[in-house]
Amino acid sequence: MSSMFANATAFNQDIGVWNFSNVLNISNILDNSGLTTKTYNTILNSFALSTTLPKGLNFGGSGLVYSPDGKISHDYLSSSIGKALIFDGDSFISSNIIQKNVPFDFTVNAGTSFSTGNYTFPANQIPGYPEQQIYSLSQVPGIIPYKNLIFKISGNILPVLLKNTNNLSITYYLTVVN
Repeated sequence: MSSMFANATAFNQDIGVWNFSNVLNISNILDNSGLTTKTYNTILNSFALSTTLPKGLNFGGSGLVYSPDGKISHDYLSSSIGKALIFDGDSFISSNIIQKNVPFDFTVNAGTSFSTGNYTFPANQIPGYPEQQIYSLSQVPGIIPYKNLIFKISGNILPVLLKNTNNLSITYYLTVVN
């Protein structure tokens, strides 16, 4: 099942209730897929309750975003008490709802697919806020935190691009409520 829905940008289905009892590899199964934050939260919450999901699988998650509605499950799943899943490249957004002209925080879970170095987050297209934030990642795995982000937004999807000096780039798609 490795990379089964990777890069399937039209895929936005809940796989959290699937039976994974005989699965040995789900690495990068949903990387850069079209999952909305709401659907990813639902999958995380279902996985946390699952009796068929084996421990210690490499899940990946590059380009996926979860919010407070999925945080407890994500934290549990990645703990040794929980399923000890390995998340790499997914991110946490500080609000369940992104609203126009309202600042939010964004944290990327930088796993082993990341490298150390500077990560640039082009952000804050509103006067009075810095135009971009740079974070230096000194070890992997680690986290890349960005605080107080605010964007000029048109439409209901906000594509957010994270880039580093080694040409790694990941786009996260955030759903915006008017």
